[in-house]
Amino acid sequence: MFKDLSRNTKILGIASFLVDVSSEMIFPLLPFFLVTILGAPVFAVGLMESLGGLAVALTAILAGFYSDKIGKRKNIIVLGYGLSALSKGFLALVTSWGQVIFLRVAERIGKGLRDAPRDALLGLSETKLTLGKAFGFRKFMDNLGAAVGPLVAVIFIAFFFNNQHSDESYRLLFIIAVVPAVLGIMALLFLRDKPSKSEPPKIAFSHLLSNVKVRNFIIVMTFLYLGVFSVMFFLLRANDYMDLIMIPIIYLAYNVSYTIFSLPSGIMADKLGSKVTLLFAMLLLLAALIVAAFMPSLQSLFLAFIALGWFMAIVKTAPQVFIVNRMSNNNYASALGSYRGLTSMAEFPANLLAGLLWVVPVFGVPGTFIFAIATTVLAIVFLLVFVRD
Repeated sequence: MFKDLSRNTKILGIASFLVDVSSEMIFPLLPFFLVTILGAPVFAVGLMESLGGLAVALTAILAGFYSDKIGKRKNIIVLGYGLSALSKGFLALVTSWGQVIFLRVAERIGKGLRDAPRDALLGLSETKLTLGKAFGFRKFMDNLGAAVGPLVAVIFIAFFFNNQHSDESYRLLFIIAVVPAVLGIMALLFLRDKPSKSEPPKIAFSHLLSNVKVRNFIIVMTFLYLGVFSVMFFLLRANDYMDLIMIPIIYLAYNVSYTIFSLPSGIMADKLGSKVTLLFAMLLLLAALIVAAFMPSLQSLFLAFIALGWFMAIVKTAPQVFIVNRMSNNNYASALGSYRGLTSMAEFPANLLAGLLWVVPVFGVPGTFIFAIATTVLAIVFLLVFVRD
């Protein structure tokens, strides 16, 4: 099934799997470690994810343009994954929630460094006919790790947490989570750099601005991300309707959905076009937000997390296909870095507002989701009007 994919794509898929096992062992429990163990307010969760999004934004843009300029990607990819792994390891040593925020930002810087060069290398390693499949495969492997990670966390909670928050148990979990991340970095050492097929432009950003289709697409997606706050807020909402041990399980449902639909999402973008695929994704997001705001229950939230996972599978695959198909190969990383940078920058106010609206007495917790519903509806309109497939 994957014989037509390149060696680099397969290596990137393996590394993504291992690193995401590590990340997703930690991620669903991190807000509870902050709030319950370290005594942080819920606003701190929003602040952490806002600063993390801003860190991704700035480093993604810089890494994208720099990798296009030097024509090499491997070392930047390894550096980005390495920084993320190091940050996770230090979580076991923190004594305050401010330190957790600092490490989360460092981990996000690592993500910003690696993502655009990685996707550019993947684009250079594949043909146009296998591009969507390759992005879908890498995301499938990424999400497979994201499904295994929470499953490991559930087992860990069952044996060590006794369905209660424990400082020692959290720290042991953080230490164990570093192991698969290190293995993933070792796999990346076998990557082979692929030079661009033409000389890099002197001012890459001008090529992006002159491409009306790509420019409008990035603007619309950036607006959408003003309401795409961290899944941590969905987890905090779910915690009101289920026990602690159910949190990694419902997060597992999200990641399984993310995993199952990653490869089909890439193929869907190849067959139906990126615009139609993304329109469907926005409708899935809208459904998840409506459930979380107005119809929360154990059963409905499970369905919302599945819809949210499907949405994420598409928005982490189809935009790359849209951009790579409309840019010359010497601008891949610049365009992808700009896309990641601007959408991640939009996550700064998205998460900050989510944290603030959570505690505003006028709307209460549903206010966080109502704001996102409004931005999603407008983004659907803008996609239909301003973006041509």
